[in-house]
Amino acid sequence: MDYKEQLLDLFEQNKFWIEGEEKEALIERFMDGIGTLFLEYFKSHLDEAKEWSRPYHEVLRKSVGRFDYYYVHEQMRDIEGHSWKDPDWDLACKVRTNIESFNTMLGSTVGKIDDEELVEFMDQIDMHFFWPESPNNVPLTHWWWQKGL
Repeated sequence: MDYKEQLLDLFEQNKFWIEGEEKEALIERFMDGIGTLFLEYFKSHLDEAKEWSRPYHEVLRKSVGRFDYYYVHEQMRDIEGHSWKDPDWDLACKVRTNIESFNTMLGSTVGKIDDEELVEFMDQIDMHFFWPESPNNVPLTHWWWQKGL
């Protein structure tokens, strides 16, 4: 399956929750898919991502607020940990990359996901962790994967 088909398939598979039914696990799967497709292909082909996603722009524009709550805030709970568990830096890196991927690919046309809370949290805890192994093709602008190199 080529990258255009993968992107459109990702939108189609998740269209039902984008249009109304919010499901945390489905939004997480969608954002993981966006992050993967960005790293594998779309970071070098942004115009194609914007063009191919055009039929979904209106639906996505209406859904950005849901991403803020159901993705960022829910993931923050998992990242922050509890009194008996350290924050999950690997998860924070993955979530931040997924958000940056969405914002880079689609933010100028549908609105950006607000990641300010996550950015501030990562800035506070970054000195306490070993750096995770970076996925392939991570841009240098995703410093949170590369800081420990």
